[in-house]
Amino acid sequence: MLRVSIIDIYLFRECAKSWVSVAGVLIVLTLGVGFARFIASAAAGELPGSTVMTIVGFSLLQNLEIILPISLLLAVMLTVGRLCSDNEMAAMTAGGVGPRTLYRPFLLLAGLLTLGAALLSVQLGPGVERQMSLLKERGDVLATLESFDPGRFHTLMSGRAAFYAERSEATTGEMADVFIRVKSQNAQETVVLADHAVRQSDPDSGRQTLVLWSGWRYEGIPGQPDFRITRFSEHGVHMAPPQNEVSFGLEEAETAELLAADSPEAAAELHLRLSVPLSVFILALLALPLGYLPPRSSRYGKLVIGILVYVVYANLLRLGAVYLSDGVIPAWLGLWWVHLVFAGLALVLIARREGRLRFRRPAAVGAASA
Repeated sequence: MLRVSIIDIYLFRECAKSWVSVAGVLIVLTLGVGFARFIASAAAGELPGSTVMTIVGFSLLQNLEIILPISLLLAVMLTVGRLCSDNEMAAMTAGGVGPRTLYRPFLLLAGLLTLGAALLSVQLGPGVERQMSLLKERGDVLATLESFDPGRFHTLMSGRAAFYAERSEATTGEMADVFIRVKSQNAQETVVLADHAVRQSDPDSGRQTLVLWSGWRYEGIPGQPDFRITRFSEHGVHMAPPQNEVSFGLEEAETAELLAADSPEAAAELHLRLSVPLSVFILALLALPLGYLPPRSSRYGKLVIGILVYVVYANLLRLGAVYLSDGVIPAWLGLWWVHLVFAGLALVLIARREGRLRFRRPAAVGAASA
């Protein structure tokens, strides 16, 4: 049975406090940058103002995949550095506390965050990506109509739809001589012409609908048997594409779909998702020897080294994913080689730190001749 000592609780608490502080700062910075960017997009008419906060929340979940590894790396280094600079590490070592006891609380926190990162990148991440794609597709439509410029054609839904109105009343929002063209993913084309149109919002669901009066609806390809022409006095068009009309890429695919797919692109995306939890634990392992400092030295002295290690690690993963998707790296190798290199480096540094691995220095010339 695992016994939890006072030292375990103390070290775990200190590292957790540092991680909360570092992660909190990074989250605030991410939220600030993202909020400013999306507000600018809304002001430019590229996004509807009603979706800004939702998109900011989803973008934060996306950025957590980056925040978790770097925040834990810095938190472990800060905690170990403070313990060294305050001579607490030396006191615990002199008191008979071994490396296993010292490292165990840090690795426990790393294990918990690794599980959270796995849940985020493998399970929740694809859903977040799909919701972001839906919001951007639907927001494109809503933003166009909110900042509508009459007398011009507007392209919507990644070029699959076009909208035009000759005139628009500023007070009532009523539009005249309206033209709508929508092409679905199965190449089915719909064209709607109407004398007048106005935008309406459902107060309960908030769903936006374009209500058209006195017009014609053309469905299909002229000359084909399924081509239909319908005349209407009133017709409602939802101003957002249905979910099955939004095209999703590999980033939005479920992890099970990537496992079943037999393509280098799917393998690259799968390995990138698995890299998030693996990098959390490996970087925490690397931070333990990197965080050691001489007594009474600055606890921030080696943070630059830690940041450089993270940058190299992350860039190697991205570069490896590109080569993997291009078929240069075989699928069986994937990105495992990157993780093995950094995990091996961490184990070598820990072994050297604890005196289990020593590099013999070459003897001086004078000593050799004697």
